[in-house]
Amino acid sequence: MTVAKPIPHSSLHKLNDDILKHCIRTWREQHERGEIKAEELKTLLNDAYAVLGYRCALEYIETYGA
Repeated sequence: MTVAKPIPHSSLHKLNDDILKHCIRTWREQHERGEIKAEELKTLLNDAYAVLGYRCALEYIETYGA
């Protein structure tokens, strides 16, 4: 089974899971303070969750096979 890498050239792939989760919390806080617009927040969150989901899929395949 092949899992397509989302947003292949994104720098988010270079960050570990803990840093990505910290970024998600920070972006949400910034949005609440009005520092990030809703559309920008949506894009940032979608990208971060896509990267985290991709990693989960790879781990699942490694553990349980295709």
